[in-house]
Amino acid sequence: MKEAFSRAEFIPRPDWDVLTLIDEAPHGIVSSSGILWHNNRRFTLRQLRDLGMGKSSLVGAVQQQCLKLRETLAKGAGTAVVINHQLHLSVINIIWYMVASRQFDAENKRLHEFVDLLSDLVILSNRLAIKDFMPWMQNVMPDFLFKRLIKYHEMMDMKEKFLQFFREEVEEHKATLDPNHPRDLIDSYLLEMEAKKDDPETTCSERDLMFLMFEMFSAGSETTSNTFTWVCCYLAAHPQVQRKLHAEIDEVLPSGALPTLAEKSRMPYTEAVIHEVMRACSLINFGVQHMAASDTQLGGYTIPKGAVVSTTVTAIHYDSRYWDRPEEFRPERWLDENGKFSMVKEGFLPFGVGKVFLFV
Repeated sequence: MKEAFSRAEFIPRPDWDVLTLIDEAPHGIVSSSGILWHNNRRFTLRQLRDLGMGKSSLVGAVQQQCLKLRETLAKGAGTAVVINHQLHLSVINIIWYMVASRQFDAENKRLHEFVDLLSDLVILSNRLAIKDFMPWMQNVMPDFLFKRLIKYHEMMDMKEKFLQFFREEVEEHKATLDPNHPRDLIDSYLLEMEAKKDDPETTCSERDLMFLMFEMFSAGSETTSNTFTWVCCYLAAHPQVQRKLHAEIDEVLPSGALPTLAEKSRMPYTEAVIHEVMRACSLINFGVQHMAASDTQLGGYTIPKGAVVSTTVTAIHYDSRYWDRPEEFRPERWLDENGKFSMVKEGFLPFGVGKVFLFV
């Protein structure tokens, strides 16, 4: 996996509709290749660093959402409740803050419409994959019947609803833009687009910005909320781990204190639990698919041009060559003899590896 995804031959994406949402051309990061992918990846990483990750304003936004989530969950204390929906609302609000300096009230109708769209997208995209994995079906079925099978019209309607959400935000940002004080990702992209408007090689466009926003939500919200759901599942299944985690939180954060990144180094067991959950659940098992740009050799095998290359992270995370008793859920495997957190693990690749991944 490391060898393949660190080589230029495996950077291109396959020409799959499930990646492009049947748009007329690649946009954003996930579906793009070449200079468009390079520019959008570099821009997005820079914005996450400069406008979000680790900054006090983002920490405040996260704390606010955590308090609201705690309040909502407390109302259902003592009863069985489905928590992933509330988690999803909180995570999406944090992404909205980074993308558009906006946070919605938990009861906001517009927020719930947006969350429902994202949830429906996951279901509909499975149908769309039929066209990529069984393309021959288009040749044996009438066009109208095949489109009904893959829910083509529903997917197009959903895409336009997403774009309308983002189009309104972009127009509002254009009307209130202060070049000297960019507020978020949208502002920064608009400024970059203006700065490069005379550059014939620019890849900036408002449509590309909207698809970049879409990917921030589709890639960031489901993965984050699902990871937290797995945290709850593993803690429920291992009460001894839950008690130890709770004890560390109580020790480092007295009653009423809100966590910040400053406490991170003092909470090694908390970090260990999070990393063990990411290993055990291997959330993005197959990653995002890539394609061989030319005939090449990999691991002693000949990979023909155009072949789709995928990963199986679960196989790595449960490989006994890297992990002692990998089938067991043991956060302690992340702690050294002094109880300090140690992240250096050869077989730990929850976010992928190499040039082809965004969050590395």
